[in-house]
Amino acid sequence: MKYRFRKADKQRPSRLFSGVRLRFAGRRTLSIKRPLPEPIEIEKIRISDDDVKAPKRKRRLKVKIRLGISIFFKRIASELSAARRKSIAFVKRHANRIIQYIKLRRAQKKEKKIDSLPLLLGAALSSFLVCTVSAAYILASLFLPYAKSYDAVTIPALQGKRLDEIDLTDERFNLVIQYENNPEVEGGRIISQSPAAGVTRKIYEKNGFCDILITVSRKSSHTVPEGIVGSTLRDAALSLLNSELSYTVGEEYSAEKKGTVIRSYPAEGAELSEGGTVTLTVSAGERETTSYVPDLSGLTESEALLRIKSSGLKVGEITYARSSKRAGTVVSQTPSKSLTVKAGETVSFTVSAGEEFSAPVVPDLYGMSIDEAKESLRRVGLTVSSVYSVSSAAKAGTVIFQSPLPNTAITSAITSVELHISN
Repeated sequence: MKYRFRKADKQRPSRLFSGVRLRFAGRRTLSIKRPLPEPIEIEKIRISDDDVKAPKRKRRLKVKIRLGISIFFKRIASELSAARRKSIAFVKRHANRIIQYIKLRRAQKKEKKIDSLPLLLGAALSSFLVCTVSAAYILASLFLPYAKSYDAVTIPALQGKRLDEIDLTDERFNLVIQYENNPEVEGGRIISQSPAAGVTRKIYEKNGFCDILITVSRKSSHTVPEGIVGSTLRDAALSLLNSELSYTVGEEYSAEKKGTVIRSYPAEGAELSEGGTVTLTVSAGERETTSYVPDLSGLTESEALLRIKSSGLKVGEITYARSSKRAGTVVSQTPSKSLTVKAGETVSFTVSAGEEFSAPVVPDLYGMSIDEAKESLRRVGLTVSSVYSVSSAAKAGTVIFQSPLPNTAITSAITSVELHISN
């Protein structure tokens, strides 16, 4: 709070200071009185300092207290007034925002509000149309076929005939056969039919047909037909059905082709009583067995051979290569160890021949005689497989071609050489 001082309009003596008169000007203004015109005279009539010292101090203290209290309460009143004005402004500002938000929400609700009557009318109309179309479609599917052109056929008389004697020349009839045990009727003879003979049936489709259900008498005893073992399941089933026998099927692993009948019970030619069943055993093919490829690393060649054979596998190609590992031990294999393969697969491996090993190769035999070629092959552990005489301009009795070719690395798969000799 700031104060300013000005001279008072009316001069009134003040006892606050000697020669100075003070008064409050306005609400927050403290005025300074100008000095008296005759300060010297006032000094002359002043009492001594000792006499007025105590009262002056009391008066100064009272004035200061009053002034401080007045300033304190005025400051409180000012702060309260400012806080009141801020509170009113805050309330007004936020009240306006709330009112605007409420108005906006009401406007949005009015915009989102949809009249439900058109929706209900549309849904009802859609349901009516769907029901009408569905009813029309059902009625059309029921009655339209009868409006088409049709062929009228008369059911032939089949009752009393034997099944193997029926010969229907009209392909528009389809026979549906069922069997019935009837000791009074000969086996294979038709007991009844449906529809009855002479009834007229309409065939509306161009390539349609008419079903005729016939009941055939079953024989009292039946014989298992020959030739079902070794035939396919389909052929065996047809043969049994033609013999008026039922059957069941079981599978079994076998070396025969999958789907082939390998056994029947009862056997072929056996007599079955009425209602008997034949059990057919069909091949499911060979059982696929698997083996784990053994680890041949570090084994000798003979140990590796025994390990492969004991695992149910076959020995593949054996090669020799220069290696820092001990000579005669396996350094690599194909396929890798621990793999699962079919039983009977081949396993190839490479044997170390030491660090100074050089792989043997098939020697060049061109121009040699047969004896010379045999000796050269013997040195590398090979033999002559076959000799062919070929017309050539080269010297007679000399080698002009060989298989494998010269410098081919010798492996376990190469044991002999084929020679072509000039004649």
